[in-house]
Amino acid sequence: MLPLFFFWLILWGLIVMPLGNAISRRFEWEADEYARQKTPKPGALVTSFEKLAEINLADPSPPAWVEFFFHSHPAIRKRIEHVQQAHD
Repeated sequence: MLPLFFFWLILWGLIVMPLGNAISRRFEWEADEYARQKTPKPGALVTSFEKLAEINLADPSPPAWVEFFFHSHPAIRKRIEHVQQAHD
């Protein structure tokens, strides 16, 4: 019975984790937008994203499926492009 329990627990996690990550990514987009509006120099925000990715050894452009299932934050490349497009 215990193996069956763990199987269902893993299956439940595979269903719930992407949902929780999607909610978290949405909050991060809102936080990024707030920072973009409050930062007078968009280049500084871009530089901070790049440094953050370097410090955390993050992949700036992960495959979409990896981001969907495992990332609680938007990809750094997407965040940088958002800041740059908003200030063009």
